[in-house]
Amino acid sequence: MFYPDLMVTCDPREHRLSRHLQATPQTVGGGPVGTTAAYDRGCKFERYRNIDTIEEVLLMEQDRRHADLFRRETDGRWVLESHGPTGEIRLASLGLALPLDRVYEDVPAAPT
Repeated sequence: MFYPDLMVTCDPREHRLSRHLQATPQTVGGGPVGTTAAYDRGCKFERYRNIDTIEEVLLMEQDRRHADLFRRETDGRWVLESHGPTGEIRLASLGLALPLDRVYEDVPAAPT
């Protein structure tokens, strides 16, 4: 069982279960840090890929302005979109655009 930093479901049946337990997540996300980063991008991501309802997995760095969005295509392949340090992340599963400047407004930009 995982407790992602972000989990979204659009299935109305889920709201009757629990705010902490979701059987049909649509989008999940987290902030891989230090020693957990390899696990988050490896074993945990592999398990997320095996959940049929998950369409997108968003991994956002906490110490720099960078995010990786993994999206499941209709043929089942996963495609990586890397974002940073500016621009926006488009979560197609939610019809939502996240401007990186807003998401990372408290994280200093890396020196050029």
